[in-house]
Amino acid sequence: MSPALRRGIRKALRTVVQLVAGGALTALVSMVAGGLSAAAQGTVMAAWTALVALAQNTAETAGKIPTLLPTSPPPAPASPPAAGAPPEAQI
Repeated sequence: MSPALRRGIRKALRTVVQLVAGGALTALVSMVAGGLSAAAQGTVMAAWTALVALAQNTAETAGKIPTLLPTSPPPAPASPPAAGAPPEAQI
């Protein structure tokens, strides 16, 4: 599987997780409010999903939570300088 396809699949899965969270929060609001119209449910779900995505992305970027389904590989470890390299390359 190509890296681009793998990254796309991970992003899609992450979006599904965020939509599920938004849907659950919408159901909670609907239950507390005693029911919402279809238009209101769509608006509330869009708002909750955007808020969940923003909160998750902000927390991951700040390092407060581990990255869920990372979309890029971790950086490769630095390789040691070659033997016989000048001293400034060995720092």
